[in-house]
Amino acid sequence: MSDKKDRTLKYNLDHTLFSWSKQKGIKPLNIKRAKGIYLFDDDGNKIMDFSSGLMNVNIGHGDQRVTNAVVNQMQKVSYVTPSAITQVRGELGKKLAEICPGDLNKSLTKVALSTALCVLYASQGNRDTYCTAIAGVLIKHTDWEDKEINDFIFKIATESNDDEADKRSSKGS
Repeated sequence: MSDKKDRTLKYNLDHTLFSWSKQKGIKPLNIKRAKGIYLFDDDGNKIMDFSSGLMNVNIGHGDQRVTNAVVNQMQKVSYVTPSAITQVRGELGKKLAEICPGDLNKSLTKVALSTALCVLYASQGNRDTYCTAIAGVLIKHTDWEDKEINDFIFKIATESNDDEADKRSSKGS
């Protein structure tokens, strides 16, 4: 093991916490970079990142569109208190209300669910997995009928510029 690897491991073990893990005896992966759904460790091994979609990187690692949007927003406003408003917050709320079924305005549960699902959907990559995951969440956590679920997924697909959405709309998008 190189000095750099040893130092990285030591610093992380000595100075950071690992969630959902006992702290003693842990053997963490040493991740050097990530792209799409994959992590790459210091030895060059390619590892499918099953946790990122669950946590916060549903669109995948390294998507330049996301990087550009984040940089652009951070240059304007990186954070404001929940009692303040911003242009992007209002635009996101309006967009979600337009593409999601039902009366979305002010329904925190539907806003949170819809936001998560809209972020989850990616027009590139394994679209069937995304659509199936979205449909599964909606079946389990809403009282929506099959047609409402299909229409919801179709709207997300078309808003994401998915060129296959029209061909597949009768198949659950």
